[in-house]
Amino acid sequence: MKTELNATQSTWNTRKKLTATCVSALISFSAGIYADDTEVFYGQSTAQANVLFIVDTSGSMKELDGGETTRLQRLQAALNDLVTTTNDINVGLYSFSGPTGIGKKMQQEVRPITENRADMVASINALYHKGGTPTIAALYEGAQYFRGSLNSFASPMQSACQTNHIVLLTDGNPTEDTAAVVATEKLIYPTPPDPLDPTSGCAHISVGDNTNESGTCGQELAAWLAATDHSTELAETNNIVTHTIGFNFSEPWLKSVSQAAGGLHFPAETANDLIDAFDSILETASDGANYFAPPAITLDQFTRFSNRDDMYLSLFQPNSTQRWGGNLKRYRFDGGVKDLNNQFAVDPTTGTFNIDAQSWWPDDTGVADGFNVTAGGAAHQLDVNDRSVFTYLGSGTVLTALHENTGAITAGMLGVTTTEERDNLLQWARGVDVDDVDDDPATTTRFEMGDPLHSQPAILTYG
Repeated sequence: MKTELNATQSTWNTRKKLTATCVSALISFSAGIYADDTEVFYGQSTAQANVLFIVDTSGSMKELDGGETTRLQRLQAALNDLVTTTNDINVGLYSFSGPTGIGKKMQQEVRPITENRADMVASINALYHKGGTPTIAALYEGAQYFRGSLNSFASPMQSACQTNHIVLLTDGNPTEDTAAVVATEKLIYPTPPDPLDPTSGCAHISVGDNTNESGTCGQELAAWLAATDHSTELAETNNIVTHTIGFNFSEPWLKSVSQAAGGLHFPAETANDLIDAFDSILETASDGANYFAPPAITLDQFTRFSNRDDMYLSLFQPNSTQRWGGNLKRYRFDGGVKDLNNQFAVDPTTGTFNIDAQSWWPDDTGVADGFNVTAGGAAHQLDVNDRSVFTYLGSGTVLTALHENTGAITAGMLGVTTTEERDNLLQWARGVDVDDVDDDPATTTRFEMGDPLHSQPAILTYG
């Protein structure tokens, strides 16, 4: 029997905000009214996000990189800019350096920036460079701080409505810290790993030209922080998302740490690069939510009594900028929203995406996309070589190919002046990754979709 399938037969109630704010929204399949405009995502009552900056102050931060200021001076300039221009967020500062982490220090606890501004500036300006790079030890202590288990420091988690973030910045390979790896494995594994079985704990990783397994437990710790409820006193799932910044450091390991947590990663070389990275991370921390529009489910158009279990969700990430990330992802509906591995993609208790959920179209086989809107999904099935885009130039009845080789589309029509600007704009419009947004020069397709705020999936089975 040929079955034609249409868009959702009934809409979900008010579009569901999946994390961050205390806004009640019932996920249901009853018909209802849902908001149409972006204003619904602003002005909601939220608790200020917690952000702990964990910054590398090792000896290599003295490098000039061909300029007139050291890496540390550029970092200090960017941090001071952030602290003096930002409001409505809680921030803290932790620095790390020295052999086996002797130079690790909680410079400032996470507090509202309006109360912490002067102390943060003083601590930033007092940072100095010395010693090695105990990255895993620093990330471990950051985790313990949020959990309220670091020395006498109280956890900054005060509300289930808060989002919690670690920003890990480093300029080099982590140095060996066996004690930190052992402590991390005890923290994240219910059953202590067998020291004689290298497969029972963290994957043993050597970063860069190191041979001492110095990156061991970085990805596992970040994934555990994002997937675990770290407060027994607060409602909801109080997780911690790790973001990373490679400061004149491009080792893929660092990006893999943030990817494991569903966080952001940025390369940086200048103070302005750092400011842009900080701004993007703080925007994400403040917005901190994923939404989905009404889903599409399959329905037999002849009997109206049967349907398949596949479900398609239009996801989007509200942002304070004009561009909101979006995607289309496939799941199953079987007593709840389930993923490719038949596990709950959306927690039926909290209504949030599980960090280890894997939609039907992941970036890589076996890699979870969790609550990361832009990872995986239909956006990563795009291929600029198989994509035809057309436009109407205002006369006649024939559509014109939207392509840089189409001479009828002039620079003036696009509001630009040079041929290079025209070509770049047309390439971007048809899906070419002209800005290298994925930090991979080998790829040519821009794996991006805009937000589907005013739309929902439509399904058609044919053939």
